[in-house]
Amino acid sequence: MQQAMPPPLAADRFELNDPGVGRVACYSAVPPGATLPPLLLIHSVNAAATAYEMEPLFEHYRKMRPVYALDLPGFGLSDRSERPYTPRLMTDAVHGLAHFVQQRHGAKADMVALSLGCEFAARAATEAPESFRSVTLISPTGFDRRAARAAEKPGKTRAMPWLHSLLTLPIWKRGLFSALTSRASIRYFLQ
Repeated sequence: MQQAMPPPLAADRFELNDPGVGRVACYSAVPPGATLPPLLLIHSVNAAATAYEMEPLFEHYRKMRPVYALDLPGFGLSDRSERPYTPRLMTDAVHGLAHFVQQRHGAKADMVALSLGCEFAARAATEAPESFRSVTLISPTGFDRRAARAAEKPGKTRAMPWLHSLLTLPIWKRGLFSALTSRASIRYFLQ
């Protein structure tokens, strides 16, 4: 029997539901009397990715400003339904949290993203600059020639549908998932 996953952050948890994005788990800490603008934290994409990756920043800033983090679709406690997990889906999840925060606080947010999450943060900030006061990218990915060529064609990615089809065959699917979610694999990615 599989145990329920604990929340990645010791914080208030809420869910955003959008027909196009699904259920997105979000976490917040809002100190009383905070005057600094809200901060959004976007985690990376790997086998163990969740808002937990942003815990050091979340814990530091929660004492002085409103802080929000999310589990991107397919990660942590967010919707993990079987569907394509595209950059558009991830960017829309960031838009959803930014919209919620702007409605709640009436202010633009600062945003910090990690690794591949930087791509989704940068896309969101480019598409809706009125939502963000600043964007900080930590160890960003996607700044190579292949990514630049893909970016020239709107909606294009380096996805390999044939590989996805191969890896999701019933003969491989369960074993691959078990290997990626094993204690050793998760420990590796969290280090």
